[in-house]
Amino acid sequence: MKKIFAFGAAALLTFGISSCTKSGTCTCEIFGISTSIDYTDLSTDEYDAAKTACTTGGICTWADS
Repeated sequence: MKKIFAFGAAALLTFGISSCTKSGTCTCEIFGISTSIDYTDLSTDEYDAAKTACTTGGICTWADS
């Protein structure tokens, strides 16, 4: 029983760690010219920082991917 519990806990931990990455796209449009930057496999802190930096100026939009 202990082995099953240990295996289940290890599997849950592995799944939890692998699903903690986030991705998004920052798109900016200036004078009719649009530019996009893709952000992939970001940690939660990196994701929040990138999203905030993208949307702070008001000319860019953020889309989760």
